[in-house]
Amino acid sequence: MAKSKTRKKKPAIAPVSKTEAIKPFVNRLNELCDMLGCDVMQHFSTYKEILRMARWRFRIGNITDINSEYSNSNYKTKYSKIIKNIAKSPIHKVEGITEYISLVDFTYLCALTNFLERDPNQPEQAQVYLQQLNNRFSPDKLSAYVNQCIVQASFTKNLPDQSLCAFDAKIISVHQSSSFYIGELLFTMRIIRPQKEHIVINKQKRLIYQVFIPCGGKSTDLVRSRLKTSALKPFYKGDKKELLIYIQSHAIRRFQERTLPIHPIISNYGFNTSLLSIDKPIVKNKKLYLPYHINNVKAGYFVAEIVDDKVLIKTFIIASHATAPEGRKFQELTGLHKMDMNYWDITMLNTFIYNTMTSDNPLYPYFEESGLLPLFQLNEDLSFIDSPSKDVNWQSFSQCIQKHNRHNTLSNTELESIDFANALS
Repeated sequence: MAKSKTRKKKPAIAPVSKTEAIKPFVNRLNELCDMLGCDVMQHFSTYKEILRMARWRFRIGNITDINSEYSNSNYKTKYSKIIKNIAKSPIHKVEGITEYISLVDFTYLCALTNFLERDPNQPEQAQVYLQQLNNRFSPDKLSAYVNQCIVQASFTKNLPDQSLCAFDAKIISVHQSSSFYIGELLFTMRIIRPQKEHIVINKQKRLIYQVFIPCGGKSTDLVRSRLKTSALKPFYKGDKKELLIYIQSHAIRRFQERTLPIHPIISNYGFNTSLLSIDKPIVKNKKLYLPYHINNVKAGYFVAEIVDDKVLIKTFIIASHATAPEGRKFQELTGLHKMDMNYWDITMLNTFIYNTMTSDNPLYPYFEESGLLPLFQLNEDLSFIDSPSKDVNWQSFSQCIQKHNRHNTLSNTELESIDFANALS
């Protein structure tokens, strides 16, 4: 008879005291107050006061309800982790300081202000500290901060050929006397399948996806991306007031490739915000150029056509591409051709992210006049994935442009000096 295996007992985990548990909270609150120019933390002489203040925090909870077209329940666990990670990410700007803060940071500051407003010991001094905080921080913005995190979570992997997600959040009060929080932030989630259709292009059936943008809100809305036809006149001859936007899988792949090395979370965020509120498209040669922005920088275009009263995105290009308005202008100014642009990697975001363009650079006027100069700002406050850098020798590039211009000038001069009448006699 086989012997039963002896199971090892799990080591007992020593309980953590409340004093130890709130140390990260206290340390971070000290940093935040230093950033905001407030010396309120000197007001607390005992840990008992800090424990009372800590009770005014909101806990970042989980997804409690999910409305999904899929049977897989793994989404609840997966996206609860994503939301909690985003809640810890410094994505919120505070007026007057350069640092960004997270939603968790915001709940810490809310706990501090709530406690000071109700502090019975030194009400006059508490008002002084509240004034210091209110100069740059307002607890009234909590819903805006929560909404920004919801949007960030929605845009994490939200592309038209993937599961489309939208979120909503609510704060509930915690009434138990033993609780270490005053309330909890809970989330609801909606998931729908990619909206596929087939369309005939050049006598071939093609798979396309309808573009949905998650907006959050009480109904966890997924809004159809659309374009008003008033922006397309006189190009559009139909009678519809709005056209829905669709995209081919090829265009999604080009978008993912050409926005590298920018982190997909950031590039996807730009995808959704750009197609949620579309600037006036540029119409040229029966093509629509829908601007794509990252951090208010026009980084590229979704190139689309109108097919069967649908705006169909067929590819994606960055702003320096030879067919983009800025790329065409750069070619006109420099005399370069498409092959030259590709050779110098001007059509890749890597070039702008890993290089700088100073005002004393002889190429500066070309980038400025063509509208490509803002692309060099993309290396500020953005996250990137590992990618080989593209170091450009600007001096050699400048010499290349000079040779092109000299060649064009000489060619024109030689043509003007030819006596065609004598040459033909």
